[in-house]
Amino acid sequence: MDGSVPFQATPTGVTEFDELERAVEQLTQRNRAIYAEQQRFTENAAHELRTPIALLQGKVERLFQTSGLTPEQAGLLDEANRLLGRMRRTHDGLLMLAHVDNMPLRPSVFCDPHVIVRSLLDQAQEHIDSLGLSVSMEVGPPVQWPMEPGMAEILLGNLVNNAIRHNGPGGSILIRLSGTVFTIANTGTDAPLDPERLFKRFSGSGKGLGLGLAIAERVCERQGWSLRYTFEEGMHRFSVQPNTSG
Repeated sequence: MDGSVPFQATPTGVTEFDELERAVEQLTQRNRAIYAEQQRFTENAAHELRTPIALLQGKVERLFQTSGLTPEQAGLLDEANRLLGRMRRTHDGLLMLAHVDNMPLRPSVFCDPHVIVRSLLDQAQEHIDSLGLSVSMEVGPPVQWPMEPGMAEILLGNLVNNAIRHNGPGGSILIRLSGTVFTIANTGTDAPLDPERLFKRFSGSGKGLGLGLAIAERVCERQGWSLRYTFEEGMHRFSVQPNTSG
């Protein structure tokens, strides 16, 4: 379904084999049609949901500005605003998962992960400063990944955001790009995370929705790469091992 060539039956001259191949071809065509319909549904649903969520958030913010609110009313509005924010993040995360599945795989396209990480850190600098985080980078010789730049930004962006969000005030982040292997480690909880739940959707620790790592893993799966988690020396480490053969 990732832009691959549809299966086509090839006559073999053996009746049983020809019938089996035709059945497989018909099944493949039906599955591709269902998948295309799911893509259209996802795109339409995302479009229809985004505007109402934004309008609702705008109305809640306007209500906050009205005079004479009682503490109870203010509390209810604050809860409504947080629930709408969670709904928006869920919507955006699921839409990103669908976007990852729909992105083309072009082995001839390359990107520079070092440049992408630097850009992501610049974008997150205000958040990093507000938490007093210490960020260090260890970068080896220049390297090119056989990956769409947009997909690499999704992968690395979710790993960087995860390291920031699940850190603590005054914590540390270590980023290492050695050869083609990318590793990001962060302080946080003093115990290892459950690897059985770590990459499952909606299994977050309470600081997020649990979609970021699921998205990162899905990108790696589509590329045929690996994403591993370890807990070493008090730091949570996520390592991306690319398949440089494309």
